[in-house]
Amino acid sequence: MKPSYLKKLIPIMLLFWICSTDISGQGFRNGILLKNNSKEVPGELRFDKKSGQFLFRFSKYYEPTVVNIDSIKSIKYNRGLEFVRKEVRIDKSPDSGSKLSEDSEYSSEVLPVFLATLVEGKASLYSYEGRKVKRYFYQIDDGPIEPLIYKKYRTPEGKVLENKTYIEQIFEKLLCNNLSSNNLKTVYYTDKDLVDVIRSFNSCNESGTDVHVKIKENGFQFRARLGTMISSTSFTNLITTGGDAEFLNVSGPRMGLEIEYVFPKRNWSMVGELTFSKFSSETSSSLQEIKLESKVIALPLSVRRYVGLGQYLRLYGNAGLQFDLGGNAELAFELWDDLELKKGVYPILGIGTNFKNTWSLEARYAFKNDVIENSETWDSSYNSISINLAYKFF
Repeated sequence: MKPSYLKKLIPIMLLFWICSTDISGQGFRNGILLKNNSKEVPGELRFDKKSGQFLFRFSKYYEPTVVNIDSIKSIKYNRGLEFVRKEVRIDKSPDSGSKLSEDSEYSSEVLPVFLATLVEGKASLYSYEGRKVKRYFYQIDDGPIEPLIYKKYRTPEGKVLENKTYIEQIFEKLLCNNLSSNNLKTVYYTDKDLVDVIRSFNSCNESGTDVHVKIKENGFQFRARLGTMISSTSFTNLITTGGDAEFLNVSGPRMGLEIEYVFPKRNWSMVGELTFSKFSSETSSSLQEIKLESKVIALPLSVRRYVGLGQYLRLYGNAGLQFDLGGNAELAFELWDDLELKKGVYPILGIGTNFKNTWSLEARYAFKNDVIENSETWDSSYNSISINLAYKFF
């Protein structure tokens, strides 16, 4: 019969597995097409990232058709963004995958595209999104819409580099008193950072700012984590050698649900994780066979610090404590009574990478800890390292 704590854990793991599955499916949403003759056509719209095109249908009973950019002036979602047709200089080469451009220069090709209106004011901000590419544009007053130039490319030696001309453009055209040139190093090519730049510029110029995109300043993020843990545990009987045992590099599965609260500055966060891990191993002493078995529910709590490595990649480090909450861990002897191991609290340290704020990979180390409580007969030590892959589902 399964232990009671495992019965409680199964529904929890099933719940966040269901939550991590995309059940929304990028469905159609209500909106309006504005034709060249200014006639409004209501219906349902969906943006297809693979093709970079909008699909339109009058209702769910109609087959969707591709929106013809030559006949439509703008697209407006109900309670959402407006996309306006503009002819702009744009480079559509992908920023990820195997098809990176080998040219570091931003394309000079002028094309008609639908731009999402993110911010309006003295300075306005627009964005274009296609397959594996996102580009931003700015406009000051009634001037031309100019690209904020960013491009990822591959050198002949195979090294991936970034053209970050948009930093120079901000310095020359959009710099404000409360945005110093030193702070520009931390301005990433994202909605959040570029909206902040435009908002700051408009504030300096005493211009109102209408922000149409929802920016998540801070808040909670949820991740499903799956990995493996490798532990080393040793036991020394201070009276006789018949119970001495070492269990080195014992591996077992580890799974958990991580909750992270991201502070407004975004480089710092607090992290908690409900985890379940198990492992077992057998060895023999000079006297008998000895088995170590552990099935533990734990709660690691830590502080996390992020450092940017590029547009999509960030490095982070954790430091904190892990609390064993429940489960069972014991040392079973062939000839002696079994020895129950204590639930501990011990320091942890981790380092990992985060890609597009969606996937992360982390190595975490748990420091040495005594696993037998207040014993004059036994001496023990335990430490472990785990490798964990995580997926953010909310």
